[in-house]
Amino acid sequence: MLTFLQGFAIGLAIMSGPWLLAGLFKPEWVLPDLKPNRFKVFLRYGMAMLL
Repeated sequence: MLTFLQGFAIGLAIMSGPWLLAGLFKPEWVLPDLKPNRFKVFLRYGMAMLL
């Protein structure tokens, strides 16, 4: 079980970069909000990369 959780965490960390780049290019692609913006994309995916 611990191995699964470690793999899941690494997968999330690896995928944050592409989602961040796609969201900075076009925020509608990655955020389901009515008014997505680049700041929200940075808070969601950019801050995840820092952790």
